[in-house]
Amino acid sequence: MPKLLKSKPDDVTLAHAVETKFLELCGAYLRIKGSELPIPPVIDKAILLWRRMRVRHTCKRKKCGSREIGINKDGKPRCMACGGKGDYRHTEDELKAVKDVASWTVQVNASIRNQPPVSLEFQ
Repeated sequence: MPKLLKSKPDDVTLAHAVETKFLELCGAYLRIKGSELPIPPVIDKAILLWRRMRVRHTCKRKKCGSREIGINKDGKPRCMACGGKGDYRHTEDELKAVKDVASWTVQVNASIRNQPPVSLEFQ
């Protein structure tokens, strides 16, 4: 089993932002093209890994279960709904998958809106 690494606040925020942008892309694709967004097999595995990371980041309090993540004063990720902790860890493959999905989302979004292709650079 791959080793789980502690997620930095930037990693948690990136995974959350990708989810927001991916859902916006799905809606925009449906409005513009009139059909659901086709997921190519190349990116399908990355989406599964990224979703697994997002589920792990879900608040662990029984009554909450929120996926809205914020950064507290100490610079640590916390649930924005109740202040609870999630399991903010990831594998190297999951973090790479988040970056792959982010890049793919930006490329598809640019193509459906007839904009020039944009490439993301991660540090």
